[in-house]
Amino acid sequence: YDRRSFAEFVTNYNHRDVVLDSDGDDGGDDIIVMGDNNNPSQFSFCSTQAAILLSQSALSRSIQLSPRFQDRALSCVGVGCASALVGNTESSNGRISTAYIALST
Repeated sequence: YDRRSFAEFVTNYNHRDVVLDSDGDDGGDDIIVMGDNNNPSQFSFCSTQAAILLSQSALSRSIQLSPRFQDRALSCVGVGCASALVGNTESSNGRISTAYIALST
């Protein structure tokens, strides 16, 4: 996902407060996730929080697409993955690829 697609998917299929901030201060869009007590929390696209938001949104979408209650209760799962991949190992300077995977039931 790019930032805008990520924000649209998460806000359309998730009940958490996620906002895409396009104020133009740094030339890009920022994702703001409202945390406890309605305070914004820091957000990273490569994080556990991003994977959980994606998995919860995927679960919500699968429930919407399931025709029967029994299917919703027994068969729906949401899987989310957020990752950062390092390309060429010679130029990676010791960096490693990371992945965060979340499952929502």
